[in-house]
Amino acid sequence: MSSVTRKRDTGEQGNKGESGSVTPGEAAVDVGAGADGDVPPGQPDFEQRYADMKHQAIRAFQRYEELSVEVNEMAIDSLSSHAADQAPGDAVAVGVAAEYDELERPEDTLRGLRWVRGDGSVDEIDDETVMGMLDTWSDVDRSMIPWHEHAGLVERDDSGLPGSELAREDVEYVIPIRGREHGMDEPASWR
Repeated sequence: MSSVTRKRDTGEQGNKGESGSVTPGEAAVDVGAGADGDVPPGQPDFEQRYADMKHQAIRAFQRYEELSVEVNEMAIDSLSSHAADQAPGDAVAVGVAAEYDELERPEDTLRGLRWVRGDGSVDEIDDETVMGMLDTWSDVDRSMIPWHEHAGLVERDDSGLPGSELAREDVEYVIPIRGREHGMDEPASWR
């Protein structure tokens, strides 16, 4: 049986230095501003830049929320207008139903669109019509719905419609159909 020679550690007697060796000593490290002007953490300029960037991020998110609400309201207006042309004569609203597909955020489940009648009954929308409406509904940033009021989007309990079937069908919100007798306030921009 042959024996295997153990490789010796750096600095150990018998190590011929083929692995390299480093002699301990003082190290000089420049911690000043880098070539790109970055200041390392802990320096006054870094703290100020960090605070400024935080404020910029907050302002950007606030602006994003404002724009999302505006876009959402335009999409909701478009849905109501489209529904006025497509809905059965006795439909008064478009219902926005939750469809539970184990998505991370509950608001992302608000995808199903239904016709809602004045008595609170709910019907499916035919495939062709729903596809046209879903293109617009997909423009809605649903993550903003729980946090902001959107003109034309009415919570189920605030709609004045009988709620038992709406609840059973998981209709969370309704969008009044423009020009129909639904009893809900329409946004001024719809008039």
